[in-house]
Amino acid sequence: MPCSVTATETLVSDRGKSIRLDEVDIDRDPLMVPPCGHALTMSTLDEMVDLGRYYQEQKDESSGSVLYVGLRELHGSPSDNVVCVECSRPIGAPFFRYGRLNKHSQLFHHMQGFRKTQMSGNKQRHENASRCLSQAKNTLLQAVTKTKAPPCLVSTRSIDKRVTVQDGVLIGDLGEIAPLYHIPWRHQSVWKDAIKPAMDALTYFGQSLVEQSPIKDLTTLLVQKSSSLGQGSQWARRRNTPTVSSQNRSFSPTDEELSQVIRTLGLEGAVRMDEDVKLCNIRSSSLVLSSILDLAVEAMKAAGVVDSGWYWFVGDLIDCCQLYNSQHKKMALDCGQVSTASIAGEMVLEGYYQKVRWMFEKPLGGMGSSKEFGQALQNLEQAFRAEVSEQKDDELGPEHERMIVRLREGMTAMLQKQMQQHEE
Repeated sequence: MPCSVTATETLVSDRGKSIRLDEVDIDRDPLMVPPCGHALTMSTLDEMVDLGRYYQEQKDESSGSVLYVGLRELHGSPSDNVVCVECSRPIGAPFFRYGRLNKHSQLFHHMQGFRKTQMSGNKQRHENASRCLSQAKNTLLQAVTKTKAPPCLVSTRSIDKRVTVQDGVLIGDLGEIAPLYHIPWRHQSVWKDAIKPAMDALTYFGQSLVEQSPIKDLTTLLVQKSSSLGQGSQWARRRNTPTVSSQNRSFSPTDEELSQVIRTLGLEGAVRMDEDVKLCNIRSSSLVLSSILDLAVEAMKAAGVVDSGWYWFVGDLIDCCQLYNSQHKKMALDCGQVSTASIAGEMVLEGYYQKVRWMFEKPLGGMGSSKEFGQALQNLEQAFRAEVSEQKDDELGPEHERMIVRLREGMTAMLQKQMQQHEE
């Protein structure tokens, strides 16, 4: 319905907020004209029907950044007696329906902002961790070279017993290495200080993966509310429905019903954003863990490869990185993000290459016999070829195919050279 008055730049377009028409950003806050003809901005109407309070933020007190977005209890349905702030006439049911659509729009806009904020925060945390590791490098290497490590010829205890990757989360402490690898306590003390920012980042990324996704929470709530309030006949019947809380939700649609509602409401973009955030978290974890591995390699070389427990620690760290990279690739494939899966797949293959180089750092790979070493090389080659075959089946693109060929040729040449030296 057209507005009952002529709009000019100086006209007060929203008496609820006392703002002029030229002050309204209609792209972010569209104007609504109820049957009475008095204009309101959508945010004002949203406040009046209490549709804007569907989430609550938990903030970091020191930085003020949003750590997590949780659900807030919502009313079962808006009140029918919402009136215009100008003339006190009822606004009308069509605007409630539009209000729910606007809530979807606001939700989608909020999720986009959350996605950008989280990805930007992940990048900042990774860069900060890498910078701190780089700054701590000299201090660590000085401590390693000054304090002689006791011999650790064969690893009888592995960090794998205490550090595992479950659902993308590193469970354990990469700082507690002295008793496991016969590494001096002085080394461990400096090492823990060096990797603390990186471990804090890993913990943050891990918590983000374990916790219920705020995007998924908000999407589920929107689906729930739309299912319960979606039809006019249901509106009256459910007007007095008890408040739905995030702690006690009985709404559990089937996968088919959920998919149908997601398509109906146009929430596919929200689902993709949720996947993007998860992928960003596990990729950030992989990058931070790789930076920790690089520092451990430097410490291994400074301590001396032959007798130092740092050698075995590096080998286990390579395995940890492989677990992360493999999970990153699988998650990307499950989400249909081929380019991301290609990058993660390359990191997996590079991990095999890195494992072979690590084995060559020590005679017979530090193993007890030449037979054991030869078997380990064969097992590694078989695992590498199986991964190559799997990635070919995934069809990750021509550039990835060329990368596979290069890595396979380099891996084969390295294995053949080592096998020849082993036979001699």
